[in-house]
Amino acid sequence: MELRRVGEVSWSGPFQSAFLFDQVAITIQHWFESASDGDECGVRVEIQRMVDSVASHGATEFAAKVLHIAGPIWRADIFTLSSGTQHNWNRAHYHSHFNGDEPCDRDWDAALTQDPFTWLVRKLREIGNVFELAGAADLVEGSDCARIGERSAQIVAAAELMMEEVWSAVPNYLPTS
Repeated sequence: MELRRVGEVSWSGPFQSAFLFDQVAITIQHWFESASDGDECGVRVEIQRMVDSVASHGATEFAAKVLHIAGPIWRADIFTLSSGTQHNWNRAHYHSHFNGDEPCDRDWDAALTQDPFTWLVRKLREIGNVFELAGAADLVEGSDCARIGERSAQIVAAAELMMEEVWSAVPNYLPTS
């Protein structure tokens, strides 16, 4: 892996996972970037609006649907810091809302840096609160809130698996047993 200069993403992994609901998509991807005080490495979990799927051009009712994911709502960055102790979550943070495509400043939560995956399950099970605070109150009454809550364990399991892949790609980040 070639490291780029501070502030630039050096690696976003070979693939992303996505959970698609009626109005919302939750994406999960690897992340690695250089920071001035060490390298940040981990998993990014982002909630975005789903734009209605439409049939492809000139399609029949049996044609594949074209999916559009756009409009970020919220993001959790479950990151470690290379200059910290092994298996630290010193850079785990979240962005409670976006201004267009740009995230707000980093939000820090002691529960997130203590146990990020338990924190993430709780956030997904309380997704209505996340939507309200993110300025997406229109999503609270939709069917996605219940479905995301029901799928929270699967979503977090995918994030944990991807974190294992991050540690495999960057061996010096491997946790101690």
